[in-house]
Order: sequence, then C-alpha cells, then structure tokens
Amino acid sequence: MFLTHETSRMSNTKQTCQIRQQVQFDSLRTFKLNIKLRVKNTSKH
Repeated sequence: MFLTHETSRMSNTKQTCQIRQQVQFDSLRTFKLNIKLRVKNTSKH
C-alpha cells in the first residue's frame, strides 16, 4: 500500500512539473508575440 502510494505521488509530481513547464512555455510564447505586436505598432506610428 505504502509503495503504491509513493509511486502515485511521484507520478503526480512529475505530471505537475510537466504541466508547469508547459504553462511557462506558453506564457513565454505569448510574451514574445505581444512584444512583436508592440514593435509592429510602434513602427507604424
């Protein structure tokens, strides 16, 4: 019982880590896109 609990906990931690990385990656991409758009807008003015 204890062993399975530990294993599931570890897999959960792994999943959380992957999700966190994915979120960070997405936010970074959005950030870069925003910068590109801003640069476009400022160069237009």
